[in-house]
Amino acid sequence: MNSRILFLSVIFSIFSSFNLAYSEKDAYVEIFSPQGTVKGVRQVTARFSEQMLPFGEPRFVEPFAINCPEKGRARWVDGKTWSYDFDKGLPAGIRCDFILKEGLKTLSGNEVKGQNRFSFSTGGPAITESYPWEGSESVDEDQIFVLTLDAKTNENSILSNVFFSIQGINERVGVRIIKGNERERILKSIGYRDDNTTRVLLQSKQRFPNNSVVRLVWGKGVMSLTGVKTTEDQVLNFKTRGPFTATFSCERENPEAECIPILPMRLEFSSSVSWKYGSKIILKGPDNKVYIPSKSDDNTEFVYLITFKPPFPEKASFNIEIPKDVKDDAGRSLANIDKFPLKVMTDVYPPLAKFAARFGIIELKGDGTLPLTLRNIDLKLRHKC
Repeated sequence: MNSRILFLSVIFSIFSSFNLAYSEKDAYVEIFSPQGTVKGVRQVTARFSEQMLPFGEPRFVEPFAINCPEKGRARWVDGKTWSYDFDKGLPAGIRCDFILKEGLKTLSGNEVKGQNRFSFSTGGPAITESYPWEGSESVDEDQIFVLTLDAKTNENSILSNVFFSIQGINERVGVRIIKGNERERILKSIGYRDDNTTRVLLQSKQRFPNNSVVRLVWGKGVMSLTGVKTTEDQVLNFKTRGPFTATFSCERENPEAECIPILPMRLEFSSSVSWKYGSKIILKGPDNKVYIPSKSDDNTEFVYLITFKPPFPEKASFNIEIPKDVKDDAGRSLANIDKFPLKVMTDVYPPLAKFAARFGIIELKGDGTLPLTLRNIDLKLRHKC
């Protein structure tokens, strides 16, 4: 056992001595940055183990052969440190190689050896912005996603590597790319200008179910036009909106009471409705009196809420009637249309003690009275008044 340890120690010593002799004789690149996959590269630096130029030396030594589609300028920061500054920050999809020139020598005449090729990539195309925004919980069943990218992308690689993961569906769902007039119409409708920004519009090949988690997976292998691929998945999380429904509400004195007749009645929609439908919804009261709805903003074409303004007769029955063909902004039919016409009731007028005006004047030598309106007040209080 001891002889084996001694043998390994001797081998290690020989190997260490070889490395020491090599490092003393030959120069090498100590540091090269960046390497691998890096976004937003603006500068490349290399530091050598020995002095390459005398301080203040005007001559220039180019240590690398550069293979990169983006242009820049080389300079020596000091006698050991070389840098290459790009004219602009590099977009995605760029691969650059820096190859050490053969026969390159240091100031002392030692040849630079060791690793002679250094490479980096700015990675495959990535999503920098999405519409709807990531985390949105109101995604449509047929939602078209507008994705802003940091590089132009090979469309076939999108179709092969981008998909949706949908709650309740075990298989991944593919995408289709929106093009042509439909693309232009959508971009215009959401306010995107036709500029040089790289955007792709995607839609799932399958409708999303309501109230479901949806993940857009920008998968590993999506490729830029320059051939650089993504190396890992980028996942954006969303949630689809609920079904299109209408909900009635009004103010009540307590949960068991009916609507207070001097306050508004409201009908709220889970998604926006064109006013051409909203204006046809009516509240029908006693003696077939019809109450017309109003909206909060007269300049809005689509509404979430309509209001029926008071006063209403007390202890009365009403029906809210909705057109059978009502649709939301996505063309969906009302999921709870079977609940309408909806019957609602008003309660008695609430108790009231009210002066005729905000202030009153009592004459010094007058009878000292002011007009006061009482409604549904306790009888004993009436007598005291």
